[in-house]
Amino acid sequence: MDGRILSICLAAGLLGCATPDTGQSFSSAPSAPYESGLSDDDVKTVEATIRPLLKNPPTAQFRGITAARSDDGHKFVCGWVDYLKPNGALAGEQPFSGTLFAGQFVVGTLAHDQTGAASVFAECQSHNVRM
Repeated sequence: MDGRILSICLAAGLLGCATPDTGQSFSSAPSAPYESGLSDDDVKTVEATIRPLLKNPPTAQFRGITAARSDDGHKFVCGWVDYLKPNGALAGEQPFSGTLFAGQFVVGTLAHDQTGAASVFAECQSHNVRM
């Protein structure tokens, strides 16, 4: 009897680990910035796309930009940006995510609050990108 209960619990636990098949698989990326197959041009493209979304674009400071490549060549990118507010105070680091393909970066989420940050973390985790 105890063996059946253990088997049921084990099976239920494994089912809870299942993830939906989105048709794309992403490889795991290291946590160090830019060591995930991002070229200098890729990083510049990501930064150039994020900057106009900020209140003070010239002061943007980026860190931790990492990515994972999908089987179809897309790169799912995650990172952090901070900038000075117009009053001179730091805005605080904001996580972001998006997709890079054929030299274009499309922002998925740029977090401005805790709800947005949770969304970015979930997106990055689902694509095996460490932040």
